[in-house]
Amino acid sequence: MEISAYFSSEMMKKYIALFVLALCLALFQGCSKDSGTVSYTMRAIINGVAYTSSGITAQQTNSLLIITGKASAGSGYPNMELYISNYTGVGTYSLVSPNYQNFADIDSSAFSNRPASVSGSIVITAASPDIIGTFSFTMDDATKVTKGTFASKQP
Repeated sequence: MEISAYFSSEMMKKYIALFVLALCLALFQGCSKDSGTVSYTMRAIINGVAYTSSGITAQQTNSLLIITGKASAGSGYPNMELYISNYTGVGTYSLVSPNYQNFADIDSSAFSNRPASVSGSIVITAASPDIIGTFSFTMDDATKVTKGTFASKQP
């Protein structure tokens, strides 16, 4: 074997090995393991004021799903509740009065009575392993709840 042919094949092997190594590094660089952690909370804007729950629960009895966000003390809105009476999983649930099959309400010392939603929707985007979704609605006292999001453990 000629020396120039030997160096060419050895150099070629090194270049191929370096190319394969660089390709592998580039492929693995783009991969990341999802931590799988979900922040269990409820957030919304109520009449322009941010609401963030300090805790959230989801309860299901037959086809009734109730998602409750519990706000921190002093927020003026201790609990926000979303009710879906014919819950079937992922989907959009309309909040339309007067039947109140699906509705939302806010429990607050700021209200003499407990206002309930008259229009809006709850959208469940994931039902397993966690319940995740969005919501917005207008209450019977004209309170507007917008940009609502939630994530809760399965009941």
